[in-house]
Amino acid sequence: MAAWLLRPYPHDIERVEEFMKGRMIAVGWPYVGSVEGLDRDAIGDKLRETYPNETARWIGSAENDLVNFSQEMKEGDLVLVAPKATDNKGRVLLARITGEYRFDETLATRTTGYAHQRVVEWVRPMIARDHVPDSLTAIVRQRGTTVVQLPEGVLEEHGREKGWLKA
Repeated sequence: MAAWLLRPYPHDIERVEEFMKGRMIAVGWPYVGSVEGLDRDAIGDKLRETYPNETARWIGSAENDLVNFSQEMKEGDLVLVAPKATDNKGRVLLARITGEYRFDETLATRTTGYAHQRVVEWVRPMIARDHVPDSLTAIVRQRGTTVVQLPEGVLEEHGREKGWLKA
């Protein structure tokens, strides 16, 4: 089982409430369309075609995020959803992925923008930031990348220690 950090800002809009109600997590880039079954190169090609004015660095980052979200995340993986410290009352959320990647075409719009989704079970929806282990704090504070794989075992070990996860 892997563990991930996800920033809840698809299409640059904070979406914690929608995530909670919909029992899902999501990422942006709504105009790319579904990336199901596409390899890394094809995802990069779709991003360059869809966002021709973006830099190579921006495309590379988006490509990594979409590949991680659609292909690398697996059912059973843990996800620490980390909004900015000023959003969601300064709290982070812990989820377990329970479904495969899906693309909801009805949400691929300018106003919604979170069509790339994974179904989750909310394990612990309101965790104070000071309860995040020191080994993850620097990663949580970083900005820029939407989907980050966390160091192996740290989140699971801490979750069991805190009683968030069953032994």
